[in-house]
Amino acid sequence: MNDLFKVNMRSLVQDMLYNFQRLVKRGKFSSIKIIIREQLLSSRIKSAMATGSWPGGRAGISQNISRVNAVDTTSHTQRVASLLTASQENFEARALHSTHWGRLCPVETPEGTPIGLRKNLALLSNVTDTEPVEEKIIKLLESNGMRKIE
Repeated sequence: MNDLFKVNMRSLVQDMLYNFQRLVKRGKFSSIKIIIREQLLSSRIKSAMATGSWPGGRAGISQNISRVNAVDTTSHTQRVASLLTASQENFEARALHSTHWGRLCPVETPEGTPIGLRKNLALLSNVTDTEPVEEKIIKLLESNGMRKIE
């Protein structure tokens, strides 16, 4: 999210600078609303979330959730992303390891070439975080130069 925000914020600033310079050359500067395209940042972030294509050529980071039935939805939310492709012959990554017990599901995997590469969390596994999400977002924005307005 940090990379996505940085790239799109930079794009917004460049667009504002271009619009400002264009209006000053014409001598038609009447309002700040003309310079800022208010939907540019949010529409680009929404587009990246919808398509799954993110900065740096990364794809598949976000995806639409499958809601065919409750079991399929639960399975979809427990998938673990692997950096390996199905074309690589990495047998160790496909094998079941004893440390997976209670963390990864040994049964649910697709058939064919990606077998063993696509893993799912076990039903009783937990992903926990010690810090609330809001504080992380505030710290991230402050580290990128944003200030709190009170």
